[in-house]
Amino acid sequence: MSGPTLDGRTACGWHYFGPVLYCQRFAYFANVMHLVPLGTPPARRTGLLIHAGREGLATKGADYTAYVRQMGRHIDSDGRVSRYPADEQKAIQIVARHARREVELARGRRDYVRVLAAENEVGCTFTVEGVRIPYTVRYDRIGRWFSRGHDAGIWAIENKSIYDIRGNPTTQFLLDGQITGQYVAWQQARREARAAGRRPLKAIKGVLLDFISKAPPRGKTSITSYTPLRHPLPPPSEWKIQGWLYSLRYARETMDRLKKIPESRVHTVPQAASQTICVGKYGRCRYFDLCHNGLGWKTEFRREKYVDRATPQSAGQREAV
Repeated sequence: MSGPTLDGRTACGWHYFGPVLYCQRFAYFANVMHLVPLGTPPARRTGLLIHAGREGLATKGADYTAYVRQMGRHIDSDGRVSRYPADEQKAIQIVARHARREVELARGRRDYVRVLAAENEVGCTFTVEGVRIPYTVRYDRIGRWFSRGHDAGIWAIENKSIYDIRGNPTTQFLLDGQITGQYVAWQQARREARAAGRRPLKAIKGVLLDFISKAPPRGKTSITSYTPLRHPLPPPSEWKIQGWLYSLRYARETMDRLKKIPESRVHTVPQAASQTICVGKYGRCRYFDLCHNGLGWKTEFRREKYVDRATPQSAGQREAV
């Protein structure tokens, strides 16, 4: 692995198809014009740095501190903001705390993951009522989960960083298209490999959400009192899978239509129907001002380099796990 990836995006995965389901104008700005804001909100920046550190941690022989610093350079590459060494150091400390606790749990054979592959990209093709849809997923980790000393099988592991762990944080992911797609795409890739006479990917039990808190648990400050919070999400029902596939088909057809609209006609792209989409728990949408008055996209954003590809996965990646 050459370095950290940016928030797990792939060229034709859920980060490409998903936005059009809640706001077509957001999808146009992000995935047709490829506009990226100059500067990154602090909460998102910290999350990206932690993700990069965990990516390095899961890779054999990798120096995860270098991954964090490389991600910092990537985020700040627009030249509009200064480096934030304090943020990087905080992310390194959080990941180090997490790593030490993982070692303790593995030694005690209580709750740990044996990593089989990290940042593995899998590609497949869905066909929904005649519409062919290439789809890719980058999995944070594929690993064998040992829960309370018992082998719970192989899972697709999704790293999540949250500010505070309260109650059951998995509720928001039960209908998450990205999470559902991770399981469905893995199963489709297995079917395609068998049909082509190749060795299929190993079967997975489902998606395991592996949370790491950006702050110590309430009332606890010691590293020994910190326990990783892992929540398994079982395979989605057939009803849920069919609904996801039809949503994917709608997203594909809508994106194909949006790509035909010239930038001079961006004002004709439908906007979000509710202000709750424009202003969320992390503040205003990054395109709020641009959507409001149509100004500033040349001075407040940069165009991200985009590679349009269908199925970038190689046979070697298929055989990684």
